[in-house]
Amino acid sequence: MLYIYILLIGISCLPLLFFLIQRTGYQKIIKEGVQTTAEIKKVRTTRLFRGPTFDQVDFWYLPQGANQYRSGTFNAKPGKYKVGDKRDMYYLPHKPEKYYVPESKSAKWILLITLALIAFVIFACFKIDKMAGL
Repeated sequence: MLYIYILLIGISCLPLLFFLIQRTGYQKIIKEGVQTTAEIKKVRTTRLFRGPTFDQVDFWYLPQGANQYRSGTFNAKPGKYKVGDKRDMYYLPHKPEKYYVPESKSAKWILLITLALIAFVIFACFKIDKMAGL
């Protein structure tokens, strides 16, 4: 039974692991990257099935020393951006296709939700073990 508990807790830690790996990559881009201004080229409002509505924002930017624009996409709250708006962003100079657009403050919420999930699974394992011991 102990192996099942370890497996459950390990599986519940996977979202936190993915979040931390992604966050580390973004921090690397901010630390080593070059800041530039991107121009928004297209805004599409998308609604997930029975879920939230958000804008998919397409933009382009010109890396330093390049003569060809690069493009990218990020998600934002509906109506926040219009075509032609400017937005600060970061990219890696040796890999300009790797970029980060500082947009969302949802990282705190994602971290809290993943920690709550882990705490719930640990609590559930203790409760199941206590009930099985009766």
